[in-house]
Amino acid sequence: MKVAILGYGKSGKASEIILRNRGADVIEVFDDSLYGVKNILDLDSKDFNLIVVSPGIDCKKYPMIDRDKVISEIDLAYSLINDPEKIIVVTGTNGKSTTAYLLEQILHAFSRDAVLCGNIGKPFTDVVDKERHDYYVVELSSFQIELLKLFKAKRLIITNIDLDHLDRYENFNNYIEAKLKVVNRIEDKGL
Repeated sequence: MKVAILGYGKSGKASEIILRNRGADVIEVFDDSLYGVKNILDLDSKDFNLIVVSPGIDCKKYPMIDRDKVISEIDLAYSLINDPEKIIVVTGTNGKSTTAYLLEQILHAFSRDAVLCGNIGKPFTDVVDKERHDYYVVELSSFQIELLKLFKAKRLIITNIDLDHLDRYENFNNYIEAKLKVVNRIEDKGL
């Protein structure tokens, strides 16, 4: 399998490790901000079976990316555990890191094996690749949410939605829509 990784920060590096551990034949890294690495504009989607996109990469700026081949680092990790029961999502504009951290601590206090990952601390792929837990408290940013295709969870906390990221979204309503897409990833929404 030939894989392109777009963005080589924490998510991109963790994705590369998990893909190498799972036998990907060829992995090429593209990142506009790193010297010695191919520019994202040099990507030819037809050369790859899979394109792993880091959340900092705005796919709307790169029309040559074949969206059918795109997977996020979050979806890549989820594909390895494929168990919504184990996942608790925390998102929001403000307070999501504090809420996610406190939730992890509460689970530990009740002798539950839980790990905090995602937008805070360790990438989800890094955690899933190295160990298994009873619960994954996954903090998600709007950038991570907008790329989700496979990911499912049973539990969701939205701390709030406030004016933010208007450098990426056209207006506040688009930002709200991006955040609320996570609701579509939650199974059994009824009470």
